[in-house]
Amino acid sequence: MSRIYRKYIKLLEKWPQDSTKSGRDLGTHLREEVKKVFGSGVSFTGNEQQCEENYASLKRIVDNHYFEKYPRTYKSSASGLSAEDCKAAISDDFLEYLEHEAKPTWKLWLENLRNKNVSSPASQPPINP
Repeated sequence: MSRIYRKYIKLLEKWPQDSTKSGRDLGTHLREEVKKVFGSGVSFTGNEQQCEENYASLKRIVDNHYFEKYPRTYKSSASGLSAEDCKAAISDDFLEYLEHEAKPTWKLWLENLRNKNVSSPASQPPINP
């Protein structure tokens, strides 16, 4: 089993890690899964055939097999964004901006509704005794 472990380690060396997607990066996830499945690289109790199949699939991805077999004719996606724009849109910085700065319409309506319901004593009509 150490043979397939070494193959996975070589594959992971070629697999890029994207620091702009902390906790959501496929390269980081694959490294964690290999650690979990193989542990120290010696003891393995899983299905060896399944490991070989998974390795072959991941190798085709990291080697750009399908990218080269089916080249893209357009530089944009279905959304009209380029690859760089899409990468920026899923970065941690942009997601943080959306979370803190750009509030969804329903949140703005809810805040406006709360502000209207909570009125100051000066704006309330006087009480007649």
